[in-house]
Amino acid sequence: MGRRGEKNRRKDERRGGGGVILSPLLIHPIDTKILQMRSTKDVDISWKNVREVSSNEEMDRILEEKTHLFILFWSNTDILSTHSFSLFSNASLLLPSYEDTVLAHVPCHIRSQFCMGLRSHDLHMVVGYTNGTKMSTLSEMNDSQLYRDWMEIVRAGPIRELNGVEEVKEAKRGFVDGKRRVAVTIASFPSREHTAFRHFQMAADKLFGQYYLFYSIKEGLPSIQTYRPGETIYRRQGHVDEFDPQSIARFVISSSLPTIIPIATGFSSDYLLRNTRPLLLLISSSSFDLSNLSRFSFYSSSYFIVANLDSSIPETSSVLKDLFISSTEPHLIILDKMKVWHMELSESNTEEEILEWTNAIVEMEPNLVLSPLGVHPLRILQISAINRVFGRQEIDLPEDPSLYSPLPSIDILHSLKESQSSSGCPFMNGGATAPSHHQEL
Repeated sequence: MGRRGEKNRRKDERRGGGGVILSPLLIHPIDTKILQMRSTKDVDISWKNVREVSSNEEMDRILEEKTHLFILFWSNTDILSTHSFSLFSNASLLLPSYEDTVLAHVPCHIRSQFCMGLRSHDLHMVVGYTNGTKMSTLSEMNDSQLYRDWMEIVRAGPIRELNGVEEVKEAKRGFVDGKRRVAVTIASFPSREHTAFRHFQMAADKLFGQYYLFYSIKEGLPSIQTYRPGETIYRRQGHVDEFDPQSIARFVISSSLPTIIPIATGFSSDYLLRNTRPLLLLISSSSFDLSNLSRFSFYSSSYFIVANLDSSIPETSSVLKDLFISSTEPHLIILDKMKVWHMELSESNTEEEILEWTNAIVEMEPNLVLSPLGVHPLRILQISAINRVFGRQEIDLPEDPSLYSPLPSIDILHSLKESQSSSGCPFMNGGATAPSHHQEL
């Protein structure tokens, strides 16, 4: 199985999830389509430690005087924008007070002239500047901790040097910025002049803002390893391809994902439901031994996205009911857009048995065919994720037929390039010399 697995992982690195990238920071993003259906009545929009900026001139002064600026142009007339500002202002209380850093906002419902030309998408995008240059943007949402983590990454730069054995040990254990991370990538090079180091820097620039990338200088051949401390089996994965920027970036993206994606606290609809690959979902207790499923996922990542749902959370009963599963035993479920297959799974089922079952489904009638005119069974998890962050609200969720249509399968680096080229359009890439920081649309 090893040879097949290596080939499949390389294929998966190139293809990605229909061009969708799921970084360690955004394993559980909030679904903005659902968020748009909420009321903003009780959303806290106090400024806290976020400074108001009223003009280009004032923004220019901040860019000249401070090393880092994080700024959000927002409007209280836009639902997503209002929620984004609430998260951003709360994050200002979580981020330590740095002398060289300013968190700022522009209320476009007041400063309409300053915000002229901005689109709705731009109004929930935080932009990070370093030394007057736009470095990264964040438009996805989760909780305020996401904003804090992202700002710390931007402040630290695309790659960080590890000095000494203890720093290397801490990074390998996943501890960065006071918290254990999903994935940390550590590279070593004989010198900073080595071609592999420069290519690592170039890859890091492409991925900036979403990944924890470290390096050390020591004698020997270049190496790149990704450590995933939460994994039961595949805690470390090494880069075995060429040391060109594209190969390195693909490795970082693919190796930083969990082997099995937990979805109890939400998930990306684009990655899990609109993916070109079917979703293989395990519903079981948190004590269920995932070893065999982890092995299957590791070697079959080109064919399935593998996820798990904790059966102890209240929402699971609704998911099981909508999938017409009455048994409380652990179940393995394949969701291939509208078609659903399921079987009971025990810890003794080997990876080979799981493989045999997944191969056999092409000859089997599905246990259930979902209707695109109904609400997807997993959407309740996304609603609950939003309620945990912003408080409970009743939402009459409409059907979304697009969840059953796969996104085009494109190269993940092409997807990354496209998202970066469009994500900064409301703000000029230059620094304080730009006449307007949001005129390039």
